[in-house]
Amino acid sequence: MTEIQAAIGIIQINRLPDFLAKRTRNAQKLIKNLEKTEKIKLPPKLKNRTPSWYLYTIRIKNASDDKRNGIINEMHNRGIGAEAYYPIPVHQMPYYRESFGKVHLPETDKAAKQVLSLPIHPFVTIKEIDFISKTFLSLL
Repeated sequence: MTEIQAAIGIIQINRLPDFLAKRTRNAQKLIKNLEKTEKIKLPPKLKNRTPSWYLYTIRIKNASDDKRNGIINEMHNRGIGAEAYYPIPVHQMPYYRESFGKVHLPETDKAAKQVLSLPIHPFVTIKEIDFISKTFLSLL
């Protein structure tokens, strides 16, 4: 690590508590807005643990990857950075297939076709969270 990278890292680490608080605020607002529908599965509520909310990943119940990808594309068209970060399950990636052979994990395969992540980073405002939620719900 260079001295410049270290200096930037020190400043960023001092901002971490504020970033985490904003991510938590955004996650709580998304939960409140999205828990109205039974069509999705929200992140689990954790006991005795605090998530960092690096990603806010939800699962669209009974969706195909075409439906999920269509929703992501439409959200992109509306300026929302929704993503499917892991569309290929780990066990299907070349390294793991070559190293361990073909593995049958139907629930993992299904989940990979149904999950997507919504923007939650610290610079997303509550007004934007409301827009993201409203847009997403309208596309289900």
